[in-house]
Amino acid sequence: MKHEHNQVTNRDLYLQVHHLVADRSTADDPQEANKALAELLRDNPGAQREYLCYMQDVVSLKWRFNGPHDNHDFEALELSQLVPASHFSFKRIWQGGFLLALAASLLLGLTFAFKPFLWSEIQSAQAGVEKGEPTVLQTEKSLEVATVSALVDAAWHEASSQPEILSRMSVGDRIQLTGGTLELTFDRSVQVSIFGPADFVITSPSSMSCTLGRATALVGENGKGFTIDTPQAQVVDLGTQFGVNISKLGATEVVVFEGEVDLTPNHQQPYHELPTASTRRMRQGDGLMVDASGEMSRLMKVQRGDFISSAAFPAFLPRKPARLIEDVRDNIHANESTKCYQIVHGAFGEDAPSFVDRHHQWNGIDGQGIPEFLLGADYVMPFNDDKYFTDLQVELRISQPAICYVFLDNNMTVPQWILDEFEDTGVDIGLDGAKSIWHPSHTLGVGPGESVDFTFSVWRRDIPTAGNVVLGGVASPKLEERPRGFNMYGIAVAAQ
Repeated sequence: MKHEHNQVTNRDLYLQVHHLVADRSTADDPQEANKALAELLRDNPGAQREYLCYMQDVVSLKWRFNGPHDNHDFEALELSQLVPASHFSFKRIWQGGFLLALAASLLLGLTFAFKPFLWSEIQSAQAGVEKGEPTVLQTEKSLEVATVSALVDAAWHEASSQPEILSRMSVGDRIQLTGGTLELTFDRSVQVSIFGPADFVITSPSSMSCTLGRATALVGENGKGFTIDTPQAQVVDLGTQFGVNISKLGATEVVVFEGEVDLTPNHQQPYHELPTASTRRMRQGDGLMVDASGEMSRLMKVQRGDFISSAAFPAFLPRKPARLIEDVRDNIHANESTKCYQIVHGAFGEDAPSFVDRHHQWNGIDGQGIPEFLLGADYVMPFNDDKYFTDLQVELRISQPAICYVFLDNNMTVPQWILDEFEDTGVDIGLDGAKSIWHPSHTLGVGPGESVDFTFSVWRRDIPTAGNVVLGGVASPKLEERPRGFNMYGIAVAAQ
């Protein structure tokens, strides 16, 4: 995460911003510290730039030093309005004694304790939960807890406040978007992106309530326990990246992109109390829906783009790619799996994440990169563990005439359904495998041909009309190939 600071003055300015932000949490007079920071930022574009870099580092340090996160490029902050894009990459690495010391000071300087909760307020908050009202504790009201770190095409409800970029948000503040995206960076190493239409309230330094809308949260070590309350459920983070969608019909959808969360349906418990017996631990790749009655069921698929800003997609893609893959389903019963397919529209390319339950990535096998006919295709992130189900059936719904591609691990025996319905293009792509207990030496590289651990043959099938396409299971690899490892197939769909 090394900043591209070319002058000592920038470094000094960054340190000045750091100390002023840290003073807000520790000073005897936080208002004076806030005033000093505001004066520095008001008419100083350089200070504004360094402040945004600093706010990203707060979250990035937690992810990099305290979590399992391998790749967060698709969640980079959208700060192009004030800061060049070159300042933001989650694959930067701290180097040098100065930066290591700064990292340590950030980790220590931003830690501050919750104010004690009064029992009377807990009871009051509980009453609010039962009425479906935001549970804002009086002891926390007006406490500044987060910064607006990005605004993209934000449109506001007429009754909503309209915060500006870099403005501070407090407990009790309500966010009502009719469209666009707002991104909050909490002081406790939590980054929340809210997609309109949405209605959220900040209820404490580490919680929000929501009655409508979508949000994605990335939570570092210091932010563990971050909570999103909905009328149907409570989602408590355990150090992760997850998405929440609260529909107008009264359902709460939760998908875990990395790490773990605890999901409790129809929580009838005091504010932030321990989970109940009905709490469900969700892990990477899981997706669950809680309906209005509190019943939980498997969430079969999500559109990944619904939880990621369009600015995160590669530059060669159209702003609104055509949605060729409308749906994906399988024949695994709901009580046998909680895994959730992720459909990614128009974003297949270098370092694209491949499976919902692994951190692996697709890459070109050499410096020439991903074949051009695959760039920008829709694709499905399936479950790598499905490589063990020979009777699996995966059904795609395709919106228009297209070309369906299947990527088959060359360690695997080609199943009969591929031989019957697909043709081998003669082209291979690579899979960059992440570190795991099975492959402790694997690391993720960046770019074409870097750190490719497995090769996949690309098989093609023309789809002449819109409709459904059924794919089958895979056969186990030959015994002599098993020690090398093997993977589930990949799926992509491109326009004809």
